[in-house]
Amino acid sequence: TSLWILVASIAVLIIVMLWAHAARISRGRRVERILRPIRPRLLALAADEEPTDEPPGRLGGYRARVVDRAVLDLLGKVRGGAVTALVDILDRHGTVDGAVRGTRSWSSTTRARSAQVLGATRRREHASTLAGLLSDRDRAVRATAVRALGVIGDATFSDSVLRAVREVDGISGVPAYVAADALLAMGDDVR
Repeated sequence: TSLWILVASIAVLIIVMLWAHAARISRGRRVERILRPIRPRLLALAADEEPTDEPPGRLGGYRARVVDRAVLDLLGKVRGGAVTALVDILDRHGTVDGAVRGTRSWSSTTRARSAQVLGATRRREHASTLAGLLSDRDRAVRATAVRALGVIGDATFSDSVLRAVREVDGISGVPAYVAADALLAMGDDVR
């Protein structure tokens, strides 16, 4: 009986592994299908050039999330007017407004992801929202908020970033190297 239970368990595990692999491949193909017609436009915007094609129509929920992930990946690699053009896409999809709301979520993963999105926009208007996350109960959220403030580059909150390194009431602070990177990214005004 034990042998049959073991064989059945192994068979179930193999089936689950094969199903997960097939689902991952299917998801990758679906994402590629969604991004294929949009990719030239995104790359033109990232290169700070005027796209030659028409903007895509209104995208549904899943398609918009796929495009938003691609835009967020590009935002870490571009500067100048390209940032504004790409962030406008996030604005049209409601991603930035959703991120502002997400900073008040009960889920620490949602709060951290929201901080990352707000930092990627590089808008100084979101710096105070991110500074509020520096006292979050979750260390990963605090570290993400520090990184996001570094990306925004607003030296106004440099003191708050330094205070986030300290341990408070037995809760460990943000790693010093994360704060140092953020402070360096804020420029000369940090002095």
